Amino acid sequence: MSETNEKSVPVKRNRLGMILVLAVIAVIGTVMQGRGYQPAVWEGDTIASSFLGIQFTLPEQWEKVLDEQEIRAVEEQSKVRERYCQFMARSDDGASSIALLVEKTDITPDERMESLAGEGDERLEALMVAGAPFQVLRSSGGTEDAYTLCCTAQGYLVSILIHVPSGEDIQSLLGCFAPYTPEKK
Repeated sequence: MSETNEKSVPVKRNRLGMILVLAVIAVIGTVMQGRGYQPAVWEGDTIASSFLGIQFTLPEQWEKVLDEQEIRAVEEQSKVRERYCQFMARSDDGASSIALLVEKTDITPDERMESLAGEGDERLEALMVAGAPFQVLRSSGGTEDAYTLCCTAQGYLVSILIHVPSGEDIQSLLGCFAPYTPEKK
């Protein structure tokens, strides 16, 4: 019998989704601040990236996985390449997760999708997220679907990594993104 959390969701599934997100981040890396790069900033349940011109508001029953201080600590520990984690969040039950990463690279979104695509993965039509077109790759793995969305902004490759229960629609989650415009003071 698998261990369960207080909401009776198998902890194994919860851990698998986060392990996959953390593995991708380990591969992609989260490191030093580079020229022009600005980290995203949390204010309540909304994280805003003036650098990318987008913001994300946590859906109900979602939580931050890493706060700004923890993300900065990871970035400081590994100053190798210009790759950054803007944020990570997950549903309270651990069944779904999302991360936003940026990387200074010459790789195009199409090239990234080609390099990630495996047997059975599916390229989907581009999706608009906060007014920007993102290329989409879906990987299905039994009880879970993983989506990688990529675009370029400010000379960086922007990747949104999403893990959801198999067959769950990601449109409502993508609807939590919006264009960011700083408040006038």
